[in-house]
Amino acid sequence: MKRFDCTLRQYINGLPNRSAMPLDQTIAIFQQLAGAIDSVHERGGVVHGNLKPNTIVLDTESKLEVHPYISDFGAAALGLERVGTLIYASPEQFFGSRCPSV
Repeated sequence: MKRFDCTLRQYINGLPNRSAMPLDQTIAIFQQLAGAIDSVHERGGVVHGNLKPNTIVLDTESKLEVHPYISDFGAAALGLERVGTLIYASPEQFFGSRCPSV
């Protein structure tokens, strides 16, 4: 089983002098996350429901790239409304409607 180094939150908080992540690294991470989210939505109709920096784990083993993975599908719902952490909720979750693409 793969062991991950840290969450996205821990990674960001650990940057020197609270600096921002380099733009190219930020784009690469979020492109990978968007692809993963699209895949679980399209293939299984799963809505994570609680996607936030603490549910994104990182593999930083490579010195050249950081690989993100989505974790904690415990709050995932198949069409249920209002799950997850309110501050990170999508407008659809907040207002109690379903995302039209799921």
